[in-house]
Amino acid sequence: MKKILLILLALVVLIQLIRPKKNHQEVDASKQIAAVLDVPADVQSILKRSCNDCHSNQTNYLWYHEIAPMSWMVAHHIKEGKEHINFDEFASYNARQKAHALEEIAEVVEHGEMPMKGYVVFHPETAMSTTDIEKIKTWAASAGKPIAVAKNTDVTKEDCEKEGAMPAEGCEKSGRSCCKSGF
Repeated sequence: MKKILLILLALVVLIQLIRPKKNHQEVDASKQIAAVLDVPADVQSILKRSCNDCHSNQTNYLWYHEIAPMSWMVAHHIKEGKEHINFDEFASYNARQKAHALEEIAEVVEHGEMPMKGYVVFHPETAMSTTDIEKIKTWAASAGKPIAVAKNTDVTKEDCEKEGAMPAEGCEKSGRSCCKSGF
């Protein structure tokens, strides 16, 4: 029994050597969401409090995020979150991606999918009130309207290929390009 405990302890110590890369990158203000959309201060505050740890290039790590396997799980969630939307890279998205991201923001917040329940357990300050949810939904819908008009008209074949999709048949013939699948 003592030997098993020593082996387990050694394993716990050894896994601490496998460190995921931290999500601390240089932030270019010209690429942030506020560079291309009007983000009211109250909405910006909600996004910063409840979303930015997983959806930006600047994660606020707590002490237990340093301990494996928690550090691996946190790194995985951040990677997935940034694949969906990165507020620090939003200006570099094409119109289609921006419109889709804003639609998704409203939807996942409305359905209680974000912030993730497991995240809120460890970070109760990130929970969104009913008022917060309504503010985010209203903002996302209004910010997305002008983008939605353009989302199928300025997407090129190259945009589709970047998204891992192909242009849908007939789109380019009609004077516009749109993708079959992808973002």
